[in-house]
Amino acid sequence: MKFYTCAHQYGSKVLVRGVHNGVRFIKRADFSPTLYVKSKNDEESEYKSLFGENLQPIQFEDNNAAKEFVQTYGQVENFSIYGQINYGYQYITHNYPGEIQWDISHLNIQTIDIETSSENGFPDVQNP
Repeated sequence: MKFYTCAHQYGSKVLVRGVHNGVRFIKRADFSPTLYVKSKNDEESEYKSLFGENLQPIQFEDNNAAKEFVQTYGQVENFSIYGQINYGYQYITHNYPGEIQWDISHLNIQTIDIETSSENGFPDVQNP
């Protein structure tokens, strides 16, 4: 059994935490994200926008290349960029397709609830 607990973009990598065969893992994963632009001359495509427009994929070498593309072309008039720009989410979709079988016994879940009065300002942290 393999599942993730966290995937977060960090520079050109994706930081991933998860569990594989009952053992926790942490890794810096290489990832090539994909974004989409309108197809040239409205060429037929299997990829569509929410409005039914034909799209063509652009796969990038790494997260930084995709971020640079969005920064460069994101404000260009009449040039829409489609797709998920949270590359951690793209990584999850690509590497963990379908329904994920979680095992809660392998998760470390904690809650900290500190309640103090503050009628006369917040108390001294050394003596709450």
